[in-house]
Amino acid sequence: MQPSFPPPGSTGAFFLLLLLLPLLLVPFALLARRRRGRRTPPLRLLVVAGSGGHTTEILRLLSCLSESYSPRCYVLADSDKMSETKIRSFEQKRAERFSNSQVTC
Repeated sequence: MQPSFPPPGSTGAFFLLLLLLPLLLVPFALLARRRRGRRTPPLRLLVVAGSGGHTTEILRLLSCLSESYSPRCYVLADSDKMSETKIRSFEQKRAERFSNSQVTC
């Protein structure tokens, strides 16, 4: 006797699985959509720029952050005019890209 392919009864189970699969996947899809739709609350960020010449590195790191890190507050020395100029330029360019960009100095 030759084995039959597919085994008896497996065809019915296959079609039952095809019918039930959407019912199993819909809740997962709805849950994923609900999670994706949530926005994270804004996070305030304090940036301390010393006069050691690392302002460019700090700004490079800040450019990788999302706009969720807003408002940003910068602390720098009164004598560090170069860092202030770089930070103001960075924030001006960022404000042109993001409408809700907030800075406190």
